[in-house]
Amino acid sequence: MIAEIISIGDELLNGTKLNTNANWLADRLLRLGIQISWISTIGDDKESIKMALSQSKVRSQIVLLTGGLGPTHDDITKECVAEFYQTDLVRDESIERHIINLFAKRGKPMPEINLQQAMVPKGATVLSNEIGTAPGIYFDQEGIHCFVLPGVPAEMRKMTEDSVIPILKEQFGGLRSTVRYETIRTTDIFESKLVEKLGPIEDVEKYGKLAVLPHPYGVDLRLCVTGKEISDSKLKIDQAIELIRERIDPYIYEIGSRSLEEVIAEQLVEKGRTVAVAESCTGGLLANLFTNIPGSSAYFLGGVIAYDNSVKTNLLGIKNSVIEEYGAVSEVVAREMAIGMQNLVNSDFVLATTGIAGPTGETEDKQVGLVYIAIVEGDDVIVKKFVFHRSRLINKSRFAYAALNLLRKRLLDA
Repeated sequence: MIAEIISIGDELLNGTKLNTNANWLADRLLRLGIQISWISTIGDDKESIKMALSQSKVRSQIVLLTGGLGPTHDDITKECVAEFYQTDLVRDESIERHIINLFAKRGKPMPEINLQQAMVPKGATVLSNEIGTAPGIYFDQEGIHCFVLPGVPAEMRKMTEDSVIPILKEQFGGLRSTVRYETIRTTDIFESKLVEKLGPIEDVEKYGKLAVLPHPYGVDLRLCVTGKEISDSKLKIDQAIELIRERIDPYIYEIGSRSLEEVIAEQLVEKGRTVAVAESCTGGLLANLFTNIPGSSAYFLGGVIAYDNSVKTNLLGIKNSVIEEYGAVSEVVAREMAIGMQNLVNSDFVLATTGIAGPTGETEDKQVGLVYIAIVEGDDVIVKKFVFHRSRLINKSRFAYAALNLLRKRLLDA
């Protein structure tokens, strides 16, 4: 079966907003074995939307539109779809009640304009939106399955999981595809070095196609395998992963889609361990990554953002003489920050970061991108030195993920 994704919104065309919805949808559908043949981005323009729908009708069995379902004047997707399918918009009382109740739960007055979102194409199946006000729409006509989804990423993703995928599985017999995709996630190694360690790529690609996908936090390997039967494709993917593990296992933290912080959260919970942070150059990013995970209170005790030296001395107990002698960005200060935080909270692990994110702050012997990361476990303190990028925001992320990876390695040995 062939699918296409149509993303709607002027903000996607003028560079105001990244099109993350198309990326997520493509990945999610490919994992079900649904081939994506076209991805297009169009503006909030009636003729463009209707033209895109006309083109999709002759080349795709599954069409997914995202965006343009809001209550404002430029949200015209619903009207365009209704015209395309030659039907009228009618008021859905259940959607209207949902919108009213949603605002009441939030304790906010409801603008009357939001009630326009209760108007839906007659004859279409309405897809409920539990976390937002814009319902989704599903048309099944002439063998074409057309889904119209909100542009808000969280709403689109939940609607896809709760409504779109169950419908597709029902329509296409469970989607038992012989095409399989798997992601191998790595960190602490850059792209060219990873490829070098993998050796001849053809050794892996005798099982399937391999894509190398670098990003600021590491490198993902994406495998696509096709078999005559489901069992055949599963065997091929297992064999390919085994070969990859033989060559780069120390850098692999996940087979699948989980983030590094999700993997670490699971390890901390399983082992019943706790962690705290003392951050300078990462400015709270480490604490943010830990607390992004639901249930993080089970393992994350807290942290100190010791950005100014006065916080390092007053809260973490580092002597001014130490900072003056070695500098705030130094192995010694990273060590003292971690120990000072350990004395405050007595967690199983402490991570501490001190570095130069840039673009300023560079000295003759300390360059932008330099970071010292300390990890404490009991009486054992380890400090690692890294040198990364010259971009401030990229550096902050890489500093944080390098710290997470030190914890991951320590947990593997625990």
